[in-house]
Amino acid sequence: MPIPGARRKPPDPVRQEAFAAEVADVLDKAAPALLTSVGHQCRPFDTLAALPRSSSEHRPGRRPPPRPR
Repeated sequence: MPIPGARRKPPDPVRQEAFAAEVADVLDKAAPALLTSVGHQCRPFDTLAALPRSSSEHRPGRRPPPRPR
């Protein structure tokens, strides 16, 4: 609890940047774990495995992709 009337030092920009970098690193590392957990619970790969094979090649009823020049 702050002491009434006490003076606070201004925040150190270097420490603020270091803290922000640390928070960003934690979020970067947590995202794959969260996505893996959600993927495990939703079972999307099991659903995809049950579907017939597909590719990005031309399918009937669709225009073929443009050829590179």
